[in-house]
Amino acid sequence: MSILRDLENLLREIAEQQQGQPRPGPPRSAPQRPPVSRPTPVDAEVLDAEIVDAEPVRRRAAVTQHVEKHLDTGDVTAHAAQLGAEVGLADEKVEAHLRQKFDHELGRMSDPEDEAGAAAGAAFAARIAELFRNPQSIQQAFILNEIINRPEQRWS
Repeated sequence: MSILRDLENLLREIAEQQQGQPRPGPPRSAPQRPPVSRPTPVDAEVLDAEIVDAEPVRRRAAVTQHVEKHLDTGDVTAHAAQLGAEVGLADEKVEAHLRQKFDHELGRMSDPEDEAGAAAGAAFAARIAELFRNPQSIQQAFILNEIINRPEQRWS
């Protein structure tokens, strides 16, 4: 119902503005302040202090006793041990699976560079053996060595 009341107020304000009449404002009342009560002074009472040698507080022992009294740590310990065992088993399973997978893959894999290198090495060895069978090719090998490794120490 407040929407209807707001709408009526809005329409009334518009009509008053069109007629040039000032709209009546809400009634103003002076703000009321609560009466201030002043505290009455009281004479302070003097007390004698007494020094007491108290026993040292043993908090760690008190906390331990409280925990032992209110919490059953046996369940927590058993649950932690069970979780540790489960994690250990899962770790072993993953490790076994990885070992099986990669050992199997490595056994089947062959490096094409090793095969090509072995074939090239065998062909190179056969070519060198053929060069040493011919005296003229040995002479060419010596000349080539002199060109590549210049004998500068013999020239001085």
